[in-house]
Amino acid sequence: EEYSPALLAYFHRRVEAGVATDLLHALLVIWRQARTAPDDDAQARMWMYGIARRVLATHRRSHRRRGA
Repeated sequence: EEYSPALLAYFHRRVEAGVATDLLHALLVIWRQARTAPDDDAQARMWMYGIARRVLATHRRSHRRRGA
């Protein structure tokens, strides 16, 4: 919850609003399923943005495939 507004803003800068919300939800599902997360606040933030980057990359690949 602490990082959700910043992560949603990250997605909004890169995709349209409805998709940004969907990507944030996908990220939260991944986070909840993770077995471990860093304890350090700075490390946890970097970890979450790493996941966000991968979720966005997956979305873009899927979008390109559907468009082809």
